[in-house]
Amino acid sequence: MRYKLPEGWKIGTTDEILEKIIDYRGKTPQKSETGIPTLSAKSVKNNYIDFDNVYYISKEEYKRFMTRGLPRIGDVVITTEAPLGFVTDLKTDNVALAQRILTIRGKKEIIDNSYLKYYFQSNIGQHELHSRATGTTVMGISQANFRKCKVIIPPLKEQKAIASTLSALDDKIEINSKIKDNLEAQAQAIFKHWFIDFEFPDENGNPYKSSGGEMVESELGMIPKGWEIVKLRDLAKRENGYSYKSVDMNEDSNNKLLTLKNFNRNGSYNADGYRRIDITDRVREHHYVKNGDILLACTDLTQDGDVVGNPIIYYPSGKFNKVIFSMDLVKLVPKSAEYNFFILYNLKTKHFKEYAKNHSTGTTVLHLQKSSIDNYDLLKPSN
Repeated sequence: MRYKLPEGWKIGTTDEILEKIIDYRGKTPQKSETGIPTLSAKSVKNNYIDFDNVYYISKEEYKRFMTRGLPRIGDVVITTEAPLGFVTDLKTDNVALAQRILTIRGKKEIIDNSYLKYYFQSNIGQHELHSRATGTTVMGISQANFRKCKVIIPPLKEQKAIASTLSALDDKIEINSKIKDNLEAQAQAIFKHWFIDFEFPDENGNPYKSSGGEMVESELGMIPKGWEIVKLRDLAKRENGYSYKSVDMNEDSNNKLLTLKNFNRNGSYNADGYRRIDITDRVREHHYVKNGDILLACTDLTQDGDVVGNPIIYYPSGKFNKVIFSMDLVKLVPKSAEYNFFILYNLKTKHFKEYAKNHSTGTTVLHLQKSSIDNYDLLKPSN
């Protein structure tokens, strides 16, 4: 690491600046149905803990297992492999620590924990982690190599100022995310009002059905006159995902593979669920994903089928060369751009969710029959 640093700034190693490194790799606690949430690499994302991806241990097991150190609020947590380099801090100490993570705590007189979090999220910090990682199919960093990572150390006052500025930006991002979620909920409510309840504005601006708009019988029940039943394949072409191999995975690649982990159980998009992959000559043109593409989950590892049949619309995040999607997903390409959101919100309905579950097979793993997606009936309004 060679940088021209401002006056008063230094470079040190993590071994020199850390008060504590808590590492529970090599130990596995006894799980229970309830109790204390236990973190692993699956539950650590950038800037937050995904409590939908934790398991639990009893209080008795916590006392028996947690002998290498206890977490504190403000400690920094870093994933060490699969994936390497996700970084957040703890907002609670009521958690246990498990596989593939390091929990670190800086020496108060040298390093601010919030600054440390943002440092390892930065390109410089990520380079330090990845350049010291080892492995073939899965890249990971040992504690010994982590202790050698170099850290740029401004004076404490400047560290706190840097962390405060970045934290304020994170707060704005979170606010924007909540605004986005609110707008999404409003869009779904409008779609339901118009296309499910048939209360779209009539020629006088009044709700169609409740204002006496003419309804006719159909295979799907009573529908507005002039509307027609079409198959999803009439409006969109289905493209299947890329069947990747483990050898394709490369944590140093700047190409993104969208996977099932990009689909949250609540139907939202998880921007951190991707994997890094090398693009090979087996990748075809239809495997690439662009801004605004609709993707649908066709496999589900959850016991209740929370993910299968969930759609997302892709918006780029991060600077990646190319983006492709995995074989557990399909892409739906509208035959006309005007159908894009119409198709998306049809796929977000309870009716389609039940349809997807009913056309899935398997016990521990659900697989949606992809041909059934093409045959899904939906109502198309008159022009």
